[in-house]
Formats: sequence, C-alpha cells, structure tokens
Amino acid sequence: MVAALVASTALDRLAERCGAGQPWILVQTEELGTIKEQQPFDAVSFDPHFSEHLVHNGRLA
Repeated sequence: MVAALVASTALDRLAERCGAGQPWILVQTEELGTIKEQQPFDAVSFDPHFSEHLVHNGRLA
C-alpha cells in the first residue's frame, strides 16, 4: 500500500478543494522529514483536486 501526504500550498486552495471547515497546520517544507519519521508516507500530493462527493459539512470526508 502507498501512503500519500496531502498538502495545500495556499489556504484559499485548501478551502476551495477540501471545504472551509477543513483542519490544517502550517508546515515548512524543511520539516517534512520530521513528519515522515513520525507518520511515514511515500509521496506528497500538492494541491490535489477531490471529487465534490468527498466533501461533507465543509470538510474532506
């Protein structure tokens, strides 16, 4: 199984694509190694598009 980290490069894109109620944290790209140590992932997907049916109550379900 492949694990991907989903990342947005701007808050407006996050809200537009995942819903305005989507929780978020600010992470500098230099910190991705530390995150990967704690929660391993194989790839990073920047600013992905999701089908509308995956967003419920302002959040990605």
